[in-house]
Amino acid sequence: MKKLPLFFALTLTAISLALTNAVVTGEKNTSEERSNIEAYNLDDTRIALRGYSPVSYFEKGGAERGKKEYMVDYRGIKYYFASEAQRQKFLKNPEKYEPAFGGWCAFGMSVEGRFRIDPEKFKIVNGRLYVFLNDIEVDAKALWEKDGDDDKLTRKAAAFWKKVSGENFPSS
Repeated sequence: MKKLPLFFALTLTAISLALTNAVVTGEKNTSEERSNIEAYNLDDTRIALRGYSPVSYFEKGGAERGKKEYMVDYRGIKYYFASEAQRQKFLKNPEKYEPAFGGWCAFGMSVEGRFRIDPEKFKIVNGRLYVFLNDIEVDAKALWEKDGDDDKLTRKAAAFWKKVSGENFPSS
């Protein structure tokens, strides 16, 4: 009987320490899974960007494969990072680094389609990561740039993303 109160005291202490750590480190709650996870462009194990680090696009101006040891499960989606420093940057501001339109091809979304992506084909538009399809038949980034109107294409893609996911696209 005396062990039960001790168990509860230890449990409350552990929860309190975990919450304190999250506040001190600035880490956001990463456990609340998205209710619309099926709308996102993920593989069978819910890895985003085919394992590329979303932070590298901003830091290095290019695509870089992440490493399993620096993985974060953010709201049901797994992101890999090239280093612990990148992982920490993401945890402080995940919305900044997550790919736009659920990780689907930005051009595809603008024409109401969900196209797989080539993580090496990307563009930063108004501080957001846009990724594109690139295969033997289509270079979607070239099609996006040929149109030349980022704002118009973003509005179209955002409208389709809302239809697909129920989420509003953040305005810049």
